[in-house]
Amino acid sequence: MARHEGRGGVAVIGKTLSVELTPGDVSTAAQWVASTSFRVPEHRWNEARLGTWSPRRTLDHLVDAMLLYSAYVATRARDRITPPRNGDPNATPGELVSALRSGASILESLLHAMPDEIQVFHPSGNADRTGWIGMACTELLVHGFDIATASGVPIDAPGEQLARAVVERVLPWSPPEGTGWTRLLWATGRAFLGTRPPQDADWWWQSAPLSEWDGQPRRRDAPPQW
Repeated sequence: MARHEGRGGVAVIGKTLSVELTPGDVSTAAQWVASTSFRVPEHRWNEARLGTWSPRRTLDHLVDAMLLYSAYVATRARDRITPPRNGDPNATPGELVSALRSGASILESLLHAMPDEIQVFHPSGNADRTGWIGMACTELLVHGFDIATASGVPIDAPGEQLARAVVERVLPWSPPEGTGWTRLLWATGRAFLGTRPPQDADWWWQSAPLSEWDGQPRRRDAPPQW
């Protein structure tokens, strides 16, 4: 499958990425989660609806995810690694927001230093820099959505450009209709896209470079890290 790069984007099997993801997008997405978290009513933090995490547990997971991704990238992992953090039930929401910002900043710095040609193991496929950015931003954006919906906070959708770039890079099979945000929620099993029902829980990423994509939707074929 051909891949042609240039200032106008990356063309891959008929697709064109209009915006290339950058390491700074990780901190941008984390800041959006922080802003959403500040609006959660205190009494809602530990409420969990059937089959979902509480807002506090979701935020704790995001801290875990940023540090796990950082560990994969920093060590240039070739296989699964042990997560460096597995939740902190004693941390307050404010402490978790601070830890999330720190974890996102660490990951951003590591991704800035990651050469374009390097690929690092992830269970969904060996990911290049934009693959790691796309996965990290997916975690942040969709779990930020989870925090808002579980706590009754109105959704202040993130920038359309970022959501669209994430979908085009790591969820490229998403139908073109709708906004980047609605396509992202559809692809991760959180919302309808027009009349299309949400994807099921086995959705996964195209974390390897798009030049390696076979054109088919990715489905989970390994257990979650947690």
